Amino acid sequence: MVDRMRKKQPGPIPNAVLMCHAPIVLPEIGADRASDCAASTEAMTKAAEHLVAQNPDVLVLISPHTPRDPNAFGIVGGTSLSGSFRRFGFPDIRATVPNAPEAATEILKAAQEQGVAVGMVPALDLDHGAMVPLHFMVQAGWQGPTLVMSLPYDTTHALCRTLGTSIALAAERSEQQWALLASGDMSHRLIPGAPAGFDPRAEDFDRHIVSCVQCGDLEGAVSVDPELREVAAEDVVDTLEIAASAIGFSPSGLEVLSYEGPFGVGYLVAILHTACAE
Repeated sequence: MVDRMRKKQPGPIPNAVLMCHAPIVLPEIGADRASDCAASTEAMTKAAEHLVAQNPDVLVLISPHTPRDPNAFGIVGGTSLSGSFRRFGFPDIRATVPNAPEAATEILKAAQEQGVAVGMVPALDLDHGAMVPLHFMVQAGWQGPTLVMSLPYDTTHALCRTLGTSIALAAERSEQQWALLASGDMSHRLIPGAPAGFDPRAEDFDRHIVSCVQCGDLEGAVSVDPELREVAAEDVVDTLEIAASAIGFSPSGLEVLSYEGPFGVGYLVAILHTACAE
């Protein structure tokens, strides 16, 4: 009787990737330093082209820099999503894609059923956490319905996993093919002069995450020591955990496309799950 009453777990999101969000990986912004992060730029292009080639109906992009609600995950509203790199001195580098209101409705419903708070965020100019990966997606030909989601102030493993399950459930009910793009950067303290200062232990965080992802051990990756996370000043674990949950912690066709940290911040780009590998 208990087994019959147990909730059916949704199937995994067909396609999921992890992308970094440092504006400097755009060659126009990197300028004379672009060659120092060329591996990341190439990997971002490859990840975007791979995702577009899967021809998803909806793209869900999770950004750790989209303005946060104190108590809920958010979905950016509006009829379209757009932004630029004006804050970085490049106002002419822009991207605009249609929003996905039907997908938003499905996520709101699934999240309510799963007991995780998700609300709507007023339309806004997209942050670099969304814009950097979205730029590469648009360059690769993406112009489809897109959702940008934000995190709450305080996240937990349970909240991130429940949101991932909710996204997978919403996608399954929609009877469309969704793709999930997790945006996140690794340690911000890799070298002296790094954005958040330097800590020699920060390298241990990046080494742990990269090693686990390479082995397909997403459970191990997101279960990294909380103290090490704090030392690293990272913003990748939450979004990676949402993606991992959305694919049932069972990567398919996983490929680490690049990892480097030339400016003191670690950039990891990886394909986590791809339907064509099954």
